[in-house]
Amino acid sequence: MRESDSCKPAIFAMSNPTLNAECTAADAFKHAGENIVFGSGSPFENVQLENGNVGHVNQANNMYLFPGIGLGTLLSGARIVTDGMLLAAAECLASYMTDEEVQKGILYPSINNIRHITAEVGAAVLRAAVSDDIVEGHGDVGPRDLSHMSKEETVDYITRNMWFPIYSPLVKTVRPHVLLGLSGVGGIFNEEVLKAMRESDSCKPAIFAMSNPTLNAECTAADAFKHAGENIVFGSGSPFENVQLENGNVGHVNQANNMYLFPGIGLGTLLSGARIVTDGMLLAAAECLASYMTDEEVQKGILYPSINNIRHITAEVGAAVLRAAVSDDIVEGHGDVGPRDLSHMSKEETVDYITRNMWFPIYSPLVHEK
Repeated sequence: MRESDSCKPAIFAMSNPTLNAECTAADAFKHAGENIVFGSGSPFENVQLENGNVGHVNQANNMYLFPGIGLGTLLSGARIVTDGMLLAAAECLASYMTDEEVQKGILYPSINNIRHITAEVGAAVLRAAVSDDIVEGHGDVGPRDLSHMSKEETVDYITRNMWFPIYSPLVKTVRPHVLLGLSGVGGIFNEEVLKAMRESDSCKPAIFAMSNPTLNAECTAADAFKHAGENIVFGSGSPFENVQLENGNVGHVNQANNMYLFPGIGLGTLLSGARIVTDGMLLAAAECLASYMTDEEVQKGILYPSINNIRHITAEVGAAVLRAAVSDDIVEGHGDVGPRDLSHMSKEETVDYITRNMWFPIYSPLVHEK
């Protein structure tokens, strides 16, 4: 990458958890040069460079866009998310950055302003849905109301419908089976909230601290098992170590990683030729992944299969998605394989078709040394 034609080449090691990252931040700056831009899917510390500057690590975190996209889509009443809505979200986020920051290798704004960013992104998504003429309204606010809102009114509408996390009284009253953290607010599942989960009506309550990076996780694995009890199921968006429990057992940490489903969903959709991803296709992917787990593993608090078998899992998930697309009658085929061919494939033939079209990371050398 030191030979790149770019004056500021970019390296994005997007795989996670950290063990699966294509490279570390330290190695990227060390070997590719100190002038690169570095982004990652997993959290890394910034790197102190030899020239005295800081090599900034940009963790490409879902929290910058997903909440705003979801809320903007919900409040618009749109039944699909268009390319225009996604582009509007990306452009809105990018508008927070100055040229000076980008030149320093900083790609994302401070998370201290995340709620304001979410409101602006949501408003941008809603306005794009209006432009695409796909809004149906939400509650008492109809399509006509949405189309007549100014930019400021749209932001205000989004903000008024944002959820503010006030947990402990609710947890004590409802005694939920599952606590799902998508707030982006670190530590919001505090000791009081976690202890309230001991009163859950479930014999094995689940706590999912899904926000990342680690600093934004609603709680740590250690705190969850300490305060909520050793019989919980714990899942997270960020990587945590398994917890050694006082009873001698292991408190398993389940990192809910995109790699279990996203590649299979993408490949199955691509090879089916479907123009949309239906609820049935997503459900088929989830059920396929769940089929890898035994009752014994789930009782131990293990929710995901070993990543050692990830390619086989991806093939099976992709095949399940493709078959669901056939069932939904939305396949158009891909390349020389038409809709009729897809509809006549057996389960085994579908898995084989997916496998033959999977990408294997075998890189040919582009530069030959003399």
